[in-house]
Amino acid sequence: MTKLNTEKLRKMASSEYSPTLQSPMVLFGGKRMSSAQFETMKEQLKMLTPQQLRSLQGEINQSLETTAKDILSDEERNMLSSLFS
Repeated sequence: MTKLNTEKLRKMASSEYSPTLQSPMVLFGGKRMSSAQFETMKEQLKMLTPQQLRSLQGEINQSLETTAKDILSDEERNMLSSLFS
C-alpha cells in the first residue's frame, strides 16, 4: 500500500473523519463499484472504530428500509392486496 493510501486510511480511522465527495466511502458518482473497489472498501472498514461502524450500520439500515418501502406505491399494494382477498 502506498504512503498516500496509508495516510488516508489513518485519517479515516481517526475520530474526526467525515466523508467528502472525494472519499472512498462515498459511492462513485452513482456508478456501481468494481470488485476491486469493493474489496478495498472492506479493508478500509476494518480500520473504523466500533462507534464509526455503528453509525455506518445505522445509515445502511436506514437506506435499506427506505429502498424496501419504495418498491411498491400504496396504490400498487392495494391493487395486489385486492387480488388475493
